[in-house]
Amino acid sequence: RASAEKAGSRTAADNKHTRKEEEAGKKKRRFELMAGITLETAQKHLDEWLEAELAVTNAQSYTIGSRTMTKANLAEIRKSIDYWNGKVIALENAQKRGGRNRAYRVVPRDL
Repeated sequence: RASAEKAGSRTAADNKHTRKEEEAGKKKRRFELMAGITLETAQKHLDEWLEAELAVTNAQSYTIGSRTMTKANLAEIRKSIDYWNGKVIALENAQKRGGRNRAYRVVPRDL
């Protein structure tokens, strides 16, 4: 009987330990689950779009003879920069706050 109680308590402790490991794994994955995008990936894309903006602003279009060549649409590049900047900010905030935004309700009281 005593060994059965020890086995039962050992199982409960093991289950508790396993649950903590699962929760830690969920928190780690939460930062990556935003549409499968990690913070590193979002930052890399943002950096690439910023470099593209610099390249386009230096020489967006040029003319050779009667032909005109346009590299890219600067408005589309800026939209992509805004998109990836938002993703980076959201992933950084998720990392800081444990993966979710929190709202608190406060009720002022006179004491």
